[in-house]
Amino acid sequence: MRGILFVFALILLAGGASAQDHSISEFAAAKTHLQSELDTAKSTKLSAESNLNTRRSEMETKQANHKAKEEAFLVAQDNYWKAVKDYDEKVEIRKQRDEELDAATSALDAAMDQRDGCAGYSPSGLTAGMCIECIDESYECGPLSSPSSWSSCSCNPKRDMYRAKYDAELQFTRDVQFSLAYPETIQTYEEITEAKTYVDALESELSANRTAVDTEQSRHDAYIAELQAAKDAATFALTGLGQAQEQEASALAVRDSALTTLNNAKDDLEETGAELKIAVSVYNGAQIDYDAAQATYEGVLRQWREKIESVKETLAAQDASAGLSLQFDGLGGYLEVPTVNLRTEFAIESWIYFDPVRSDRRNLPVIAQARTEGGDLNKFVFVLRLRGGPSAEEESANPDYQYYYWDFKMGSPSSPGYAVEMQSNPIRPSGWMHVAISVEDLGPKYNAKFYINGDLHFTRGFSADRWSSKLPITIMKYHDSKGIHYGSGRIDELRIWNGKRTAEEIRDNMHISMNGWQQPLRSYYKFNEDQTLPEYVPDVVRDWSDMRLDGKLHYPPSHPVKYVRSGVFEATGSAARSSEYALYFNSTSELQNYVEVPAFDMSGDFTVEFAFNFDLDYDDKTRLPLISQSVRDGTTRERFVFVMELHGYPEGDPESYTDMYWSFKMGDCAEETPQEDCSYLYELRGDRFMPDGWGHVAVTVSRNSIAYIYTNGDCVDTAQCRAQIPPEQDQRLVSTRPITIGRLVDELGYHGMTGAIDELRLWTVNRDRENVHAFMARTPTEAVTESSIHNRTLSAYYRFDESETETTIFDGTVSKLCLYSVQRTVCTLLARTALEYFKVALLFYFSLNILN
Repeated sequence: MRGILFVFALILLAGGASAQDHSISEFAAAKTHLQSELDTAKSTKLSAESNLNTRRSEMETKQANHKAKEEAFLVAQDNYWKAVKDYDEKVEIRKQRDEELDAATSALDAAMDQRDGCAGYSPSGLTAGMCIECIDESYECGPLSSPSSWSSCSCNPKRDMYRAKYDAELQFTRDVQFSLAYPETIQTYEEITEAKTYVDALESELSANRTAVDTEQSRHDAYIAELQAAKDAATFALTGLGQAQEQEASALAVRDSALTTLNNAKDDLEETGAELKIAVSVYNGAQIDYDAAQATYEGVLRQWREKIESVKETLAAQDASAGLSLQFDGLGGYLEVPTVNLRTEFAIESWIYFDPVRSDRRNLPVIAQARTEGGDLNKFVFVLRLRGGPSAEEESANPDYQYYYWDFKMGSPSSPGYAVEMQSNPIRPSGWMHVAISVEDLGPKYNAKFYINGDLHFTRGFSADRWSSKLPITIMKYHDSKGIHYGSGRIDELRIWNGKRTAEEIRDNMHISMNGWQQPLRSYYKFNEDQTLPEYVPDVVRDWSDMRLDGKLHYPPSHPVKYVRSGVFEATGSAARSSEYALYFNSTSELQNYVEVPAFDMSGDFTVEFAFNFDLDYDDKTRLPLISQSVRDGTTRERFVFVMELHGYPEGDPESYTDMYWSFKMGDCAEETPQEDCSYLYELRGDRFMPDGWGHVAVTVSRNSIAYIYTNGDCVDTAQCRAQIPPEQDQRLVSTRPITIGRLVDELGYHGMTGAIDELRLWTVNRDRENVHAFMARTPTEAVTESSIHNRTLSAYYRFDESETETTIFDGTVSKLCLYSVQRTVCTLLARTALEYFKVALLFYFSLNILN
C-alpha cells in the first residue's frame, strides 16, 4: 500500500512538474520572440538617446554662447549709454567755459577803456586803445620808438624825476627859510618878510605838486592791479575753455567707440540667436525621435512583463507553496486530523499565529487529542495550548500586561497525574510563533523537549506510560470536563513525525516548505488548498505526506474557517532573510564609525525601513541605534530633517530597561527661526517590544500629511504611532547633507551607537502596513527590485552584503557608491552565522527564482 501511494505521489508530482514545465516552456518561447523585438527597440532607443544627448550638448553649447553674447551686448549697451551721458556732460562744461571766457573778455575790455587819456601824448602811430599803462594827462611818457615798445610805456620814470625836482626845490626853500630866520647880514624887516612869504608860497606849491605826483601814482597802481586781474581772469578762462574742448573731443571719441562696440555685440547676439534657434529645433526633433523609441521600447517591455506576470500567476496556482494558512475566530470552528501513535518517539511542530490585539484573548490556540470526550485533562493523550494573558482584573489595572506561555501535557494510565508536563518561558506574542515538541526514547526513560521559535525552553525526562486514542487530533478545540473550548488565531505548516527532531533539524526546516517525502514524517498539513482547482474538496485539508491522512474542517455556517494569506516564510523574523552580512556599529566620540548614504527626497510620499539588532545584555544601552539627516551639525534636533532612534523603557536608568521603542521626528525649524519658536512637524512613537534578536522598523509619510511608524510590521497604539497634520502646515525641511547611520551631532555633542543595521530601503511611495509586513523580513528578488526601480518607487536599497574586507557600500538600485565616513576606525561588517546574531535560511519562492 505504501508503495502504491508513493507511485501515486510521483504521478501527481510529475503532473505538477509537467504543468510547470509547460508554463516555463511557454515563457521561453515568448521570451525568444520578444527578445528580438526588445533588443531592436532597445538599440533604437539607445541610438535615439545618444543622438538626443549629442543634440542636447550642442544646444547647451549654443545656449551658453548666446548667453555670453547677450551678456556682452548688455555690457556694451551699458557702456554706450554711459559714454553718451559723459559726452553730454562734457558739452555742458565746454559751454560753461565759453560763457566764462566771454565774461572775462568783457571785463578786460572795460578795464582797457580807461586808458583813453593817453591819446594826447602818445606817438602818432599809437591808436586809441593801445596804451595800456600810461593814463596821465599832465605828464608825457618818454619817447616810444616803435609799437613793440608800447607795452613798456610807463610814466613812472617821469614821476620819479618830478619827485626828485620837487624834493630838491623844497630843500632849497627850507634852506632859504633857515637863512631868513638866522640872517648873516642885517636886512630890513620888510625884505625878510617879503622873502619869507614868497618862500612859504613856493613851499606850499611844491608840496602840492609833490602830493599830486603821489596821488597820481596811487591811481595808476590801482588801475594796473585791476587791469592785471582782468588779464589773469581772461587767461584762466581761455585755459579752461581749451581743457573743456579737449575733454569734449575725448568723450566724443569714447562715445563713437562704444557705439561701434554695441553694434558689433548686437550683430553677434543676432547671429548666436539664429544658431540657437536652429539647435533647439534640431533638439526638439531628436526628442520626438527618442520619445517614439522610448514608447516602442516600453510597449515591448510591457508585453514582456505581462507575459512574466501571466507565467507567475500560472506557476503560483500550480505551486504548492502558495502561502496560505487556516484562520479560526474562536466561535465554533476547528480542524480534525487522523490519530497517530504517540506512545513512542514522536515530534509535533507547527507555526501558530496569535496577536493579543487582533485575536480573541479569551480563546487561545490549542492542539489536543482526547481519550474520551469530556474527560479530565490527565486522561488526554496530549494538550498543547497557549495560556496566560491579562485577566479582566489585570487588564483594568495594567493594560500593557501581555505575557503568555505555552503549556504541554500528556496523560498517563499509570499515574493520577501526567506522564510529562512542560511550560515555555514567558513570551509576548505579536504574530507568528513556531512551536515544537520532541520526545526521544532513551531506553528505560524518555526525554521531552519544548522549543519556541527554534529555541529550547524546557527539557524533562519521564518514564510513565502514555495514553493512546482512536479519537482524532483536534486543532483549535478540546473538550474536557469543564466544557468545550475553542481557539482563535491561525495555523500553518503542521507536521507530525514518527520520531524525534533535533534542535538543528527544527531550526533548519522551520522556515521552508517540504515536499512531504521526508522520513519519518507521519502527516504534513500545508493548508495551501486552492479552492479554484477542480480537485479541491470542500472542508478537506490535504495531508502532503505519503500517508494521505487528510483532515476535516468543522464550523458553524455563520463563522466559517477561512484560508488566508500566511506570510509565515516572509515575516517570521530575521532568520528568513537571505542576505549574508549586516553592519555592526560600535561608535564613540573618540572612535567614530558610521555610514553616510546620499540625501533622499522626503518632500512628498516616502518610506524609510530597515532591520535592526540590539542586545540588552551585550550592546551599550547608553548608545542606542539611530539614523538621521541634519541641515548642519551642532544644531538642535528641531532643525534636523529627521531623526529615528531607539529608546529604552522604562525611561531613566539604562540598567532598568526591559522594553524598547523607536521614535521618529521631523524638524519644523528653519535656520532663521528663533529657538523658542521651534517644534517638530511629525513626532511618532512606535509600539514597545522586548528586544530579542532582529527586529524591523518602518516610517511612512504621505503627501496627504499622514505618518505611521511600524514596529515589526505593526502600529497598535495609533495615538502615538500615527500622526496627521493639516496639509498646509506640512512644510518639511530639505537638506543636501547625507543620511547618517550610527552618528548624530546636535547641540549637546556627538552621539554614537552600538548594534547592527541591515536591509535599509528608501522608497518614494507611502507603503502601507501590508506591504511593510510582507517584505520586512525578506530580501526582494531582483525582479521585484528592478520593477520598483523602473517605477521610480525604490529610491535606494542597501543590503550591506559587502564582504568583511570591503569599505564601500553599494546601492542596489542604480549602482551608486556610498562610502563609509570613518575618522579613526573602519566600520565592521558582521558576518551572519548561527553562533552570532544571525541565522540563515532558504527563501522558498519557486516562481520568482524561475523568472529571475
